[in-house]
Amino acid sequence: MEEINEELEKSKVFYSTKGEITDACILGYEVKTNGFHGGDAGHGSYLEITFTNEASVAMDVAMPNTAGVYEVASIDSPESVTIKMRGDAEIRTMVIALRRMSEFLEKVLRPTGQRK
Repeated sequence: MEEINEELEKSKVFYSTKGEITDACILGYEVKTNGFHGGDAGHGSYLEITFTNEASVAMDVAMPNTAGVYEVASIDSPESVTIKMRGDAEIRTMVIALRRMSEFLEKVLRPTGQRK
C-alpha cells in the first residue's frame, strides 16, 4: 500500500510542495513555481519538478537531440531528476501535459476488467 507524505510551503518568492511515496521503493518528489509573470522565460516565471531516489527506485534518464540521437549517454539510476520549464506558456502546457498523462495512466493501469 502506498503512503503519501506531503507538505506545502508558501513564501514570498515561490510556492512548493514536496513529499515521499512509499511502496516497494521510496520516491521523493518536489514541485516549485514562482507563478505566472506575464510572458516568456525572460519575465522570470518557472516550474520545477524533481523526482528523488530515496530508496530502491529504478529509473533511467535519456536525453535525445531533435534527430533522436543521444548526445548525452543515458544515466542509469540517478539520485534525482529535475525538469525546469521557464515562461508562462511553458508552465501552462506542462500542467496540461502532466494532467493528461496522469489521466491516461489512471485509465490503463487499472486492474484487468475495470478498464473503461
